[in-house]
Amino acid sequence: MFDPEERQRYIRQFDLSGFGESGQQDLKKAKILIVGLGGLGIPVAQILNGMGAGELGLLDGDRVEVHNLHRQSLYREEDIGRSKAEALKDLLQERNSFTKLHTFSDYINADTALDLIAYYDVVVDCTDNFGTRYLLNDACLIKNKPLVQAALQGFQGQLSVFNYQEGPTYRCLFPKPPRADEIPSCDQNGILGAMPFLVGSAQALEVVKVVCRLPGILSGSLLLIDVLTHRQQKIRFKLKPENREIKELEDLYEVPCAFDIEVIRSWATFFEEQEKKSSELIDVRESTELKGEIASAHLPLSQLEKEAPSYPWKSGTDYYLFCRSGKRSLEAQKYLQNNHPKCRFYSIMGGVEALPA
Repeated sequence: MFDPEERQRYIRQFDLSGFGESGQQDLKKAKILIVGLGGLGIPVAQILNGMGAGELGLLDGDRVEVHNLHRQSLYREEDIGRSKAEALKDLLQERNSFTKLHTFSDYINADTALDLIAYYDVVVDCTDNFGTRYLLNDACLIKNKPLVQAALQGFQGQLSVFNYQEGPTYRCLFPKPPRADEIPSCDQNGILGAMPFLVGSAQALEVVKVVCRLPGILSGSLLLIDVLTHRQQKIRFKLKPENREIKELEDLYEVPCAFDIEVIRSWATFFEEQEKKSSELIDVRESTELKGEIASAHLPLSQLEKEAPSYPWKSGTDYYLFCRSGKRSLEAQKYLQNNHPKCRFYSIMGGVEALPA
């Protein structure tokens, strides 16, 4: 039921033929988990909160940074340094106190995914990495939850709904993660501030269609959006029954398949090995990303071929490489190991995002 203030707030949706009070009631009862509170997550959360979603889970381990502000427009300058989940909760609560908000200031992983997803009716993937996309797909499949997924690349966006009513999964469209050399390096691609709003709005609408059982849900269809030409294209794909046979999560989702698992190490391993043998920690992030020295050396991936030949490599030393999330450090590991075979190079899984507090 709706009290008078709610009816007044949502009157235009009550009056909409094909949606009306029944659609608003479905939305009010819905529990929706939004994973990733960046460019896509902001418009998705803002729209669902404004339309009257009953409960929203807000999940992201990142903190607000100045370079977020041009496209993640709800965040303010005074939010820089704050947890995205907590900052967004405050901003959404000011706009609609009827929506119940849950915050998770952490990154989702194979240990937490199933328990987190179990409570919600729909999961919205607003992340920007392949490992999390496959993790969310598998977890939603195991828990029988629909997954609304969108992605941005250059001037193009894509959108689809997976695991809807036993329909096709993300793996039916993309069976295997791409090789590391087939995907853009993290944090190195530019994006126009308007792009996430366009694609994120369409993603939020797709969530509403799933929750309210409206027609035209993008299950088995991938919508491609070209913002330069304003052309849209739908690509149909079919269910591959074997992709619905997943019964448990994999141990690791973050490693691009082009690399040997033996070159991957955790922070815990680095700290342990540091006390036993000669080792160095090298940061391969760009200079603009640094917020404090935690490494013995800084060799940006973009300058690696230029700077690595003059670096004083020590034979027999173990070098641990890291970036923000672990992707660039894998690229650096491959290059350095090929060019300096007398040393041993490792990539730290999860990068700065996985650094213990």
